[in-house]
Amino acid sequence: MKGQILVQNDKLISVAVQIYFFKRKGQSCVYAECPALGIISDGKNLETAKKMFQEAFDLWLEIVNEKGNIRAVLKELGWKLTKTSVTPKEIPYDIPIELLASKTVNLSIAGGLN
Repeated sequence: MKGQILVQNDKLISVAVQIYFFKRKGQSCVYAECPALGIISDGKNLETAKKMFQEAFDLWLEIVNEKGNIRAVLKELGWKLTKTSVTPKEIPYDIPIELLASKTVNLSIAGGLN
C-alpha cells in the first residue's frame, strides 16, 4: 500500500491514497475502504459507495483539520512521519473478498473518486 500526504501548518492539504472497493460473498452492498486513513463506507452499488466514501472522507478531514491534530491521528494510524514525507503502514487482509476496484486517488480534489 502506498500513499502520500501533504501537511502544512498542522492541516492536511493533499492526500493520495489507495482505496479498495469490494463485495463480500453473500452481501449485496459494495464497501469502500481506505486502510491508510482508517475510513470505511458502503453503498448499494459502486457509484454509491464512491459517493459515500467521499462524504466520509470530507467529514474525517473536517474534524481532523478543526482539531489541528493531524500528526497525532496519522501516527495513531501507523504512518511514519518525517520532515519531508509520510508513509502508511502495511495492513494485511485476512478476510476473503471479491475486489471490484482498487485505485490511488487524490482526495484533495473535489470529486476525486470519479
